[in-house]
Amino acid sequence: MDYRYRGFYGTAYRHALPAVAPLAQSGVPETVIGWNWLRALSALAADRRRLAAGKALAQEGKITAVYVEPGTITAFLSTHIPFGQRVQIHVPLLGEPKWSQLSSLARSRAHVLADRSAQDALAEIIKIGESRSLYLLPELTDIETWCDCRSRKGICDHASAALHHFARCLDVEPFTLLLLNGRSGADFFAGVDDPEHRSLQPNYHPPTLPEHRTDAFEVYSRWMFNTPPPLPPLPRAPGPLIPDGLPAGTDPAARLLAAGAADRAADILRAALRSPGRPLTDATQQLTPRRDRERLASLPEAPASAAEPSS
Repeated sequence: MDYRYRGFYGTAYRHALPAVAPLAQSGVPETVIGWNWLRALSALAADRRRLAAGKALAQEGKITAVYVEPGTITAFLSTHIPFGQRVQIHVPLLGEPKWSQLSSLARSRAHVLADRSAQDALAEIIKIGESRSLYLLPELTDIETWCDCRSRKGICDHASAALHHFARCLDVEPFTLLLLNGRSGADFFAGVDDPEHRSLQPNYHPPTLPEHRTDAFEVYSRWMFNTPPPLPPLPRAPGPLIPDGLPAGTDPAARLLAAGAADRAADILRAALRSPGRPLTDATQQLTPRRDRERLASLPEAPASAAEPSS
């Protein structure tokens, strides 16, 4: 696993892309952003040959999950290997000064971006950036890949399939391209609206998301490569209703009252389990003093003093 951007875990800067339909048999994405992504990667004839190697895997739907964080695409493929194939694709990031420049350029076109769809707005942002040599779409020569297959080729079939599949992901969530270049869509547009937004300040780090998130690959690694902790001890067998905590020499009448209270508590709990919607009630509260003395006298080993009315 690449730990360069570990600080983005649990923030909006590490995003799990939703499941999308595989690449069509024509090999062409459905929107202009996905098409521009593949066109930029295959600008040269040699790049087109290398990129076409994994198109069949993308068309067969072999990609099972895709995660995006600044500068990195992590994809998982279903292959003949028991636990699948993992591939990471690294692209160059747009530096903070360039993000500030791009936000300033887009600010003059904010009224145009507000009226357009996500696809058209991102296409306009790409066009604005290219006019000042700020490129959001990488070329194949800018990309570095790592794959479990340990292929000696620069771009293996699995990495090529992941690049094709990411084009389909851009059809669904186009602003993921901004995140891949180092800025989430929310922070970018906040910087367009506000020149003093914190995302435009040096050494900006996104706030942590409120909900807890656990990386599935880390959980699997802990289970696979570490000794599991010992099981907790078995609970003790339930003892008598009256614990042995009463001090020695306790008056027998007091022990009798404690036993009666424990029995009533057990009856109340059993009634609550049988009828969860009904409130807890103690039947002994409805007894008269005389009937309560008779109830105590009927308990086993009841001392005579407990059954006699007090003078």
